[in-house]
Amino acid sequence: MSVGIDGTCMLLTEGGWRESMVGTISLYDGEGERLHTIQMGATPE
Repeated sequence: MSVGIDGTCMLLTEGGWRESMVGTISLYDGEGERLHTIQMGATPE
């Protein structure tokens, strides 16, 4: 299993710059081949 997080700032038309976040959970078999990846995102506040 692998867990990752990342974020970036984006310019919105109203309200200026906001931060957006994303996370991933990846599942691997015994040989290291990826079986499945789940991606979750969070919108800017």
